[in-house]
Amino acid sequence: IDWIDAWLIKDDTLIQRFYDGDRQPNPSQNEATFRPHLGMSFNYNDGHYVLLARLRSQGSVQAPITLWDENEFYRQLPTQNFIWGTFYGAIIFVLVFNLFLWISTRRAIYPPYLLFVFGMSICVALLNGHSRLLLGQAISVHLVNWAPEFGIIGFIGLILFTQGVLRTRQLGLMHRLLNVTLIINLIPILLSPWLSYRWISLFVLVDLIWLLGLSLTTGAL
Repeated sequence: IDWIDAWLIKDDTLIQRFYDGDRQPNPSQNEATFRPHLGMSFNYNDGHYVLLARLRSQGSVQAPITLWDENEFYRQLPTQNFIWGTFYGAIIFVLVFNLFLWISTRRAIYPPYLLFVFGMSICVALLNGHSRLLLGQAISVHLVNWAPEFGIIGFIGLILFTQGVLRTRQLGLMHRLLNVTLIINLIPILLSPWLSYRWISLFVLVDLIWLLGLSLTTGAL
């Protein structure tokens, strides 16, 4: 979620106000976790409280918001951290291991694979709001707008990797289709300063469907 504004009200009086979100440069709270949250301090047995929240995002909005008891939240938080920590740890292992293989063997298929894993990993981190925890708020708030571009970079690496592994030059038409797809994927990267987040996101969705069709066709051939 790009922007989160929340108000805690009691007896028509504003008790607390919060600012947060992936694009919020100055969040009201600095505790970053893999699960974005807003910490509110109040006694819910002491009268009637109203919580108002406004969510805004250039992409899909992940709602509704869940209300947690503080003890329960921090009891389950290590599990979330372990799951995502294992995921990103595995990604780093794959990158380092394949970089070592490339340096050792100098085979041309490894750089495209590294590009694919790197691009898609950064895209996932940005889309899930994890970049703030991994890179810090100051860097993340500027990178989050580039999530679709990192996805496209991953697609470019996947196309080059597919051409190298399957030796698509022998497939004639399929090889030419992959080359055309590669050129089409370069266009939004070059034009990204002038394209909106919404248009690039739409391109990524169509591109993903197209690449899925190409992969199935290439596998059949």
